[in-house]
Amino acid sequence: MGIESKYNYSSEFYFPIENMDNETYILTRVEKAGLKNKTNIDAFENILRLLYITEHAIKINGETLKKYIQLLEHSSEKIMALKFKTRCSGSQRYQYGINSVLAVKKARYKCIVCEEKDVRCLEIDHKYGRKKPIDETKYVFYEIEEFQYLCANHHKIKTKVEKK
Repeated sequence: MGIESKYNYSSEFYFPIENMDNETYILTRVEKAGLKNKTNIDAFENILRLLYITEHAIKINGETLKKYIQLLEHSSEKIMALKFKTRCSGSQRYQYGINSVLAVKKARYKCIVCEEKDVRCLEIDHKYGRKKPIDETKYVFYEIEEFQYLCANHHKIKTKVEKK
């Protein structure tokens, strides 16, 4: 069995950036979902905006995502929605936050070094390392510019070089 048949290397894991910042695309997707209740429409629209609108910075929580994830059409959308939820509202929110998500969208969902587009192997990197909290809260604030999006290989290389 060759590696191509064992693993799926199709473009289904490339985020469809051709739809970035396209309001019509988002509204069409929301309409296509067939949601009737305004609360449901707004929640699903927010998820799509978080994925597709570069400057959109409103977070999603786990319960909301769980309710609407089946409406996401692309595997890459589901993967990124889960990553964004974890970074903004989940267990990693203290060291990432919404600015990490904005940095990913600014990088157009690809490694800034090699332009790898498979979202399964892309990682958010703290450019200058992680900060320690300055008080008893766990939160640390990072600017967008303090994050970059790297493939696993380039992230590992950067980390090894920094540790020397």
